Amino acid sequence: MSYARDIVPLVQTYCNVCHSGASAGVDMSDLTTISQNTSNGRIQGAMSGDPNYKTMAPSGNLVDACYVAKINKWVAAGATDN
Repeated sequence: MSYARDIVPLVQTYCNVCHSGASAGVDMSDLTTISQNTSNGRIQGAMSGDPNYKTMAPSGNLVDACYVAKINKWVAAGATDN
């Protein structure tokens, strides 16, 4: 699993419209903030509709499970910048 090939495009497509920069609440603009928000399961929970997290996107349309699985694999592999 590659940060540049798999995670960045996913975040750019599904997250950065609202979550880019410190004023966005949950910042998803760089490796450090993405890693922090995925290592604790926050992003995956929000994307998959876990009732313990605020669902993203606010429209209620959940991110496809295969994308959540990619994030989980990347985190399990150490969430490295590769």
